Amino acid sequence: MLSNREQETLHSLVNKFVDAKSNLLTQTAAHGPRLNTARTRDGLVAVGYQIKSADDKGLPVPLSIDGTKANFGLQLLYTFDLDETGKWLQTVKSHCELLVLPEEMLFAHHYDRHPTNSYCNPHLHVAAHSDAYARAFELAGRSKDQFKDTHVPVGGLVEQSIIEDTLDYGIREELFTGRPGWEEVIKKSRHDHYEYQLQALLDRQGQ
Repeated sequence: MLSNREQETLHSLVNKFVDAKSNLLTQTAAHGPRLNTARTRDGLVAVGYQIKSADDKGLPVPLSIDGTKANFGLQLLYTFDLDETGKWLQTVKSHCELLVLPEEMLFAHHYDRHPTNSYCNPHLHVAAHSDAYARAFELAGRSKDQFKDTHVPVGGLVEQSIIEDTLDYGIREELFTGRPGWEEVIKKSRHDHYEYQLQALLDRQGQ
């Protein structure tokens, strides 16, 4: 469990994350959503959209810039801790899922700092059909599985800018509309994300 001082630091850093990602969503493809937080049983902090507890996945963020009915949504759920220095925010788990509303998955990105299975981490689930994968599963004795059941690797254990990447993908593929200037907003948010990761890494290494 974190000390009271560490809890204060954690909540301060999480609030900065909430502000940054809420602004990112508002300035790119959503109509003023505000992410919120919940405390986990072990003293960590969960972040999502309209979550009522750390066990609640909340609601998808509607991806509509003018507040009209959205066809697509972004389901987000993060769990945060402090890193070993006690100064930097560290993702324990993350889930980012692009949906056709109300609840049809297009793809979902999962990350777990302490995985309890042997699947690739992080990984991507994609709701698609593949004849090649159907044949591969048949040969592997997994004939009941589909392409969406496989865990597609998406890189190492670097905490990826998956929210930015998903917004970028959806706007460029014309699934939903981005606000004017969305490209620069995403570019800056990606830069800020990876600069934070680099600063934390250098601090942990004493540089």
